[in-house]
Amino acid sequence: MPNDKILATKAKDISVDEHSMHSDSRVRNVVLKELQMTGRRAGLAEMEIVSGVIVTDEEWTPTSGPVTSTQKLNRRCIRMRFEKEINVFQG
Repeated sequence: MPNDKILATKAKDISVDEHSMHSDSRVRNVVLKELQMTGRRAGLAEMEIVSGVIVTDEEWTPTSGPVTSTQKLNRRCIRMRFEKEINVFQG
């Protein structure tokens, strides 16, 4: 889950309202480009650079499923929940 305060600022900069910022492709592209620039500045190899991002307003908790009680990613749950979006990135 992104920091909504920062995300709202980014969305406002590109004329996207707060209510649609989690689903707007322009916001997603801004987030992706910033993550990619950060990875490159950190010296990551091209294959280590993020190639897709899903912006959601859903909080990831053990109760909601995407993380375990020890805050580890529950990859199976994440893949099932965001399968359609992930498939878009994988072509």
